[in-house]
Amino acid sequence: MTRRERLAAAVLLAFLPCCVPAQATTYLIRPDGTGDFPTVGAAFAAAQDGDDVILAAGTYYERDLQLDASIVLRSENSDPETTWLDAQWLGQGLAISSGEVIVQDLGFRNGSHGGGGCVSYSGLYTTFWNCIFEGGDGAPRGTGPGGAVLAGAQGTFSYCTFRGTVSGAAAYVAPQWYEIVIFDHCLFADNVGGAIVPNTEGQIQISYCTIVRTVGAALRNEGPYAQYRLYNVLIADTIGGPALAPDCPNQPLLSYATCCNFFGNEGGDYPDCLAVWRGADGNVSLDPKFCDVASGDFRLASDSPCAPSPTGCGGIGALGVGCAVSGVQESTWSRLKAAWR
Repeated sequence: MTRRERLAAAVLLAFLPCCVPAQATTYLIRPDGTGDFPTVGAAFAAAQDGDDVILAAGTYYERDLQLDASIVLRSENSDPETTWLDAQWLGQGLAISSGEVIVQDLGFRNGSHGGGGCVSYSGLYTTFWNCIFEGGDGAPRGTGPGGAVLAGAQGTFSYCTFRGTVSGAAAYVAPQWYEIVIFDHCLFADNVGGAIVPNTEGQIQISYCTIVRTVGAALRNEGPYAQYRLYNVLIADTIGGPALAPDCPNQPLLSYATCCNFFGNEGGDYPDCLAVWRGADGNVSLDPKFCDVASGDFRLASDSPCAPSPTGCGGIGALGVGCAVSGVQESTWSRLKAAWR
């Protein structure tokens, strides 16, 4: 080896450690503190980009958690109904401040914070898959902008459930004008203050979602230019408000809708300037024929107009067929009015 070659090799070796990525680590956390760290918060403090933090089944009574690394956070058994981060109404559940984060198969509940009670995120891109957001409100009760979730940047919610938000909307969306927040195959049930509410000029895309029994307008707008794009969305039985609350003609709210069913909403299904969407592009206003509204079973009867079919829209809403034929449905004034339109 020549002197020049030896020098080049020495330079390469000197810089090699900084160029080799650190090996990703998987941490398992248990509710009784016997895992790799005693708490979820301690695991977040140690986690580096690329790590996995896995939570064993159980309830973790922790609040005001901070996450600023690009990690995967998930449950061990893939069941969000058995793995919970519970803030006990004493603060925010989790704040994700940076990076690209994937959150999977987890439940978040009972968070109270003006910037998203259960979860907030403002990182580069955050993905939630098969998660539950239960309870949640602004802090102090009902005065904050974000209910269960504050989406402060682009992100995706897939196969998630938002239920029982106390105030402020289930999802309060605040992306930049060039960003998009996507809700796909999600269920929104029994939320106070709205299902999804943007307050900036970003884009909100909702596909194959079911939004039911919202108190107040299901979809409304607090931002100057935010626009909804809806694909195969079912909105039903809104209490004290319409399916969508446009500010016509200045804020029509809806930029696109196809294969949607808005039915039985007290403030109207296609109100004001949104009336042009009724009957266009496969949009209807028909009884969805839920299996059992009284017990909260929002799956569809086999004879539902929203049930998947080989022709037409191919299914509307987040939930498929769950019972043979429609039974006796809970009667509301909005449903009775809709039946006579």
